[in-house]
Amino acid sequence: MRPKITVLIAFLLLLALANFAAAQDLERAKALTAQGNSYMAAGDLPKAIELYSAAAEAHPRYLSSFFMRSRAYLQLDLFEQAREDLGYVLEIFGGSTQIGGGSRAQAVSQVLAMRALVGLALSDYAAALADARRALEEWDANPPAILALAYACHTHGQDDEAERTFRRLLPHDPATLPESSAGEIRAGIALSLVARGNVEAALSAVDEAKKDPAASGAAGAIEAIVRSASGRTGDLDRALALVDGDLSGAGNLRFLAEGLAFHAAGRHREALAALAQFPRTPFHPAAVLARGLSAAALGLAEDAAKDLAPLAGVLPRAKEAIAKLGDSSAVGHAIERRERDQGGASASDRASFALQEETFTLLSHEIRTSVRRYRFAQASADATRLAAGLSRPSLKEEAERMEASCKRYADLLGRMVAALAEGKASSREIELTPGVSGRPVSADSIEIKIEFEGGSAAVPWASLPFERFVEIARALEPAPEEWMALAELAFDHGRPSLGERYFVSAIQADAGSRAEASRRFAALSGTPEPAGGFEVHQGALVTPEAKKSLSKGLVLYEGQWVSRADKDHLEKGHQKIDGKWVPLTAKQLEARGYRRLEGKWLSSEEYARARGEWSAAWTKESPHYRVKTNQSEAFCGTLSELLEAAHAEYERFFGARPNGAPKMTMYAFSNYEDYKAYCDSLPGGGAPGAGGFAPSEPHTGCGWAKYGNEQYFLETIVHEAAHLYFFETRSVPPALPSWVHEGMATYFEGFRRDGGKWVWDHISRKRLSLLQWARGQNGLIPLPEFFVADAANLIDTDGAKAGVFYSQAWALYYFLQQTANPRYQSGWKSYWDKVTRGSPADLLQELGVDAPTLAGELDKYVQNL
Repeated sequence: MRPKITVLIAFLLLLALANFAAAQDLERAKALTAQGNSYMAAGDLPKAIELYSAAAEAHPRYLSSFFMRSRAYLQLDLFEQAREDLGYVLEIFGGSTQIGGGSRAQAVSQVLAMRALVGLALSDYAAALADARRALEEWDANPPAILALAYACHTHGQDDEAERTFRRLLPHDPATLPESSAGEIRAGIALSLVARGNVEAALSAVDEAKKDPAASGAAGAIEAIVRSASGRTGDLDRALALVDGDLSGAGNLRFLAEGLAFHAAGRHREALAALAQFPRTPFHPAAVLARGLSAAALGLAEDAAKDLAPLAGVLPRAKEAIAKLGDSSAVGHAIERRERDQGGASASDRASFALQEETFTLLSHEIRTSVRRYRFAQASADATRLAAGLSRPSLKEEAERMEASCKRYADLLGRMVAALAEGKASSREIELTPGVSGRPVSADSIEIKIEFEGGSAAVPWASLPFERFVEIARALEPAPEEWMALAELAFDHGRPSLGERYFVSAIQADAGSRAEASRRFAALSGTPEPAGGFEVHQGALVTPEAKKSLSKGLVLYEGQWVSRADKDHLEKGHQKIDGKWVPLTAKQLEARGYRRLEGKWLSSEEYARARGEWSAAWTKESPHYRVKTNQSEAFCGTLSELLEAAHAEYERFFGARPNGAPKMTMYAFSNYEDYKAYCDSLPGGGAPGAGGFAPSEPHTGCGWAKYGNEQYFLETIVHEAAHLYFFETRSVPPALPSWVHEGMATYFEGFRRDGGKWVWDHISRKRLSLLQWARGQNGLIPLPEFFVADAANLIDTDGAKAGVFYSQAWALYYFLQQTANPRYQSGWKSYWDKVTRGSPADLLQELGVDAPTLAGELDKYVQNL
């Protein structure tokens, strides 16, 4: 019997030890969560998240750590991460577990209310409504749940219930909802009334807001919102006058008011610029609808579909607005693709699709940059890898289309190289730069040899302007397939009119190629292909309907077919009243977005096109910067304001610039061609493969809209301005490792609007997305290789890998700046002090770890972001 007793004693001892260990783990989790709460109260969200994550790892059933981490995520707009934590809490919630005290029902209600607000931010509207209703079933007096239900009802067009629910939160109680909620609740009431067509009641709600001390600062913005949406004569002019005034007391509602007023006035670029600064929480469907419709008006079909597709399924007025665009429109097709992607997808699939979409935006533009530099083999390999890693159908199809195009480009280049070797394409001189011409005599896939009078030189294909590349190709007498390759290449180079012309050349060379040319033209131009395909008419590819209109002598003006006489009136800003064209006053024209340039009134789109030339670009000066950009006037103003805010952030981080230092200049190019022309004008040729660089000239930095996304464009300029500021503060800039340089600059890409102000949380969302993608594809660069990698070399040879390098540089720099680990804090400070003084230092030695340990801890840290 003794052996059995011994075993029993051993088992009981192990059980006691396990219970003791579990109790210790619980106490550790509680202590770590308490530390996290201290950091959160101090506004240090990254350290709070790190400690909550450690608590969650110590005791996975201590739910307070997950709930508090979700709140931190929500404050950082990391909505998917917040939803995952909230879902976990609800999944394993037990009666004996508390979340911050209070009854179980109240705790569950709080979690559901938060998840409802997150669902609205993620455009998961049906789930948000369900969560909000469940939250109030658990606790019917929960203010955040009431607010979530009001927003969710409004999003579903249930505006009677939305208004009643918003009114339940009056008078506003700052103890239960943030102070800014007072104005947002009043705006929700007014918007619910307008949506039902009750404008007078909505204006009465504005009067109520003026009398409410908690909401009076937002009353002007709320009135502008109501009048923008009323559709009544004179209301839009009043709304525009209101947004032209001082709405600084309205907080984020200022941007909603501006966005809705500009959208109603047809000033769509300004509308998008304003609505880009309106946060995703609180949620107002009017902001999403206006943003989507303005994007549609500007031809940004994918951006429009991203906003409009989810709304179309729940909001009747959104569905009606989308129907007016037409099912056969580019936006209609984009919505159809998005709905096809999402059909039957699980919540985890949708989260994966969102990550894939952001990653695709980044990597597809890296591929296009390689194409612009004639690095076709590299572009093809990158497109192949991208397509293999995608599961979202429409993105996979597009990646495969890019892959096929890149292979066609590579085949064309191969034929050009072979023809030069045989002397078949070297009879004509080409002009490389003004006044400098030469005869191409030989080439490989990277360089082309040019003979000049008295000598020769091998220059990269990338240095050739697109038109010169085409000259060499045309000397080969291209076959129809090669004309189509040149057409696709023209689109990739931002020359759509040339691309269309080359598709026509392919059809003229072989009428049998029309179907394929039509299909490719539709895919590249974003114009839905008509039944029977596009037809050639007057040297262009047109739809049968357009051909009929052109044959009648009509012309296209801002999306409408009009007579030439009517076009002249429209260009002058005349308005047709009772069948007669009537000139408008200067004030009326300005209210409708017309601007005067060189003595002529231009519509907002015509004005934007005219100022889109770099020689006529917008400029703006602020205390520390001169900004020049041909992106848009609104972007110029936003960038100028953002750079001043960034300057204060740089100064806190790097210290002040020398006394008397001149203003810094930042060039923001809207397209690659202008950016490359600037690079070509510099000694050494600049950095044509990059998104920007600094300094490009003394006290100057530059960047271009590489990713086709204005938020990313702002981040690019802030990134380059960080480089510039760092160099400006050092008389002899140290030779830092490349990852430190780029980690430091990407660190400043993490900013957002909050209450009308620019704030830095230093989380670069696009770098985080690409890092998560690369991690899932086993594409991370090992640390020993990463530490010695050179960003400029990677940009020149492997753009996709360069993107991963920048993302890892951000992650490591962010981790070392934000970690709560005292040893790492001390080691990083020592390393930073040494390298910025120009002294040698070894990061691993300073931190006291080896590469695998650091890689593992960094990986764990990033997983929790």
